[in-house]
Amino acid sequence: MIKNPYAKRKPPPQSSSETPEATKPLASIAPPAIVRHHNNTTSTTNGATTFSQAFEAVEDTIHYQNQCTEISVQQQQQQAERAQQRALEHESALTDRDHHVFLQPQLRLCVSTRQRGNGILQHIRNVPYSFETMVPDYIMGTQRCALFLSCKYHSLHPTYIEHRTAELKQDFALRVLLVLVDDNDASKTLQFLNAFCARQRLTMILAWSEEEAARYLETFQAMDGKDASLIQKRKDTNAFGDQVADFLSKASVNKTDAAQLMAQFSNVRAIGQASMDELATVSGMGHVKVKRLWDAFHKPFSSEAAAKRRKALLESSAAKGDDAALNTEESTDKNPKDDDGMEPGSSTVEEVADAVEKDDLNHESSNL
Repeated sequence: MIKNPYAKRKPPPQSSSETPEATKPLASIAPPAIVRHHNNTTSTTNGATTFSQAFEAVEDTIHYQNQCTEISVQQQQQQAERAQQRALEHESALTDRDHHVFLQPQLRLCVSTRQRGNGILQHIRNVPYSFETMVPDYIMGTQRCALFLSCKYHSLHPTYIEHRTAELKQDFALRVLLVLVDDNDASKTLQFLNAFCARQRLTMILAWSEEEAARYLETFQAMDGKDASLIQKRKDTNAFGDQVADFLSKASVNKTDAAQLMAQFSNVRAIGQASMDELATVSGMGHVKVKRLWDAFHKPFSSEAAAKRRKALLESSAAKGDDAALNTEESTDKNPKDDDGMEPGSSTVEEVADAVEKDDLNHESSNL
């Protein structure tokens, strides 16, 4: 009979007097005694190595030291990132009362972190800007904000602007919707946005390029705190001087030349009494201007009326003599109206100057 070499052999039978080791009580198995040496190292009586001894051997390896260094560096970086995030949240955290309203005047344009990568930011060069965690896309000053929207994006996401406007609430005095018209057929989109802005108390501003949109944001930020005097009509503080300049402009003298004349001669009487050579010394006064200005002071205002008066004087002087003719000329000059219905001006320099000083040039200038 052939025996299988791989068959399990049965253990030999044990006598009742022998007790197997497994059946011995646990208390009979004593743990190995640990001996502590003078150099703070421990060892067992049976020669086995303890865990502390094995770990000390691992600590001395270069690989373990490098791993510890990398872990400590990563922990420091994580702590620094957490501290920076807490500081950013503390700066951007606002109470329910103000709700994303910057009460202090801002010297820079505040840009939301949502606008990172927007093409208009590369065109903002005249004012500084910084990224902040806030509800509006842009904050220009203390009580002015703006939401940015392109027509193409609105076509893909029609409800986007409604959600963004609901987040603003009513915390800003001026709420601008800056729309970038980047669609060729945007008439329906603009019509909807126009009605939407009217309902939501928004001011819609259209920009046809990214550069134009950037200019609007820069202007809003630069004009923060300025009053409306820059765009208001300036009041006339020197009405008499403007009347003199208007009177002199009738003689082909512009306002710059009129200012030069007034600066040199001080008053209209001195200008009328000046000779042509004296007028030519004024800066900007050429021969043609001097001739026209001199004629304006020394020629009658109405040539037709002067011709009629001259003809009447010649006829009367032949009959009554020179004395009567002179009296007739004086009475004719004092007549309020001539035959042509025009009110003649004075032919003397003194009367012209008096008329200017009394602010009566408006009616006389119409007869020039």
